[in-house]
Amino acid sequence: MTRVTVRSDEFPLDTDLMSVGQLERRRRLTTAVVEMLAEMPSDRIQMKEVSERSGVALGTLYRYCPTKQQLLAAAMTAWSGLESARRPEEPRTGGEESNAYERVLALHRREMKAFERRPHFARLEIELHSSSD
Repeated sequence: MTRVTVRSDEFPLDTDLMSVGQLERRRRLTTAVVEMLAEMPSDRIQMKEVSERSGVALGTLYRYCPTKQQLLAAAMTAWSGLESARRPEEPRTGGEESNAYERVLALHRREMKAFERRPHFARLEIELHSSSD
């Protein structure tokens, strides 16, 4: 049997265990990445620039997200949450089956429009799904 050893510092800091101050710093980091992704593709984003833009120390950034992929994934999750919050609740009308089908289609249309407005996010979504991080 093969034994795999994983260092605890290879995983992002668990948000459930973060203090209010830590959550605020993490929010600033993910906000900075979301802003940067609006300007450039993910491969041009540097951890040092994220640190500077967010006002969070570089060492703290690495403690929260040890890899760039983990930081990008956290930012993508934050952006998805922001996009979801902007969506109005769909009124429920008609039969249950057709209604569920229409809601799924509407959700996909909104997601595609969001990716059309922010193409770097679409590219990042594909990168993250193919990443092993």
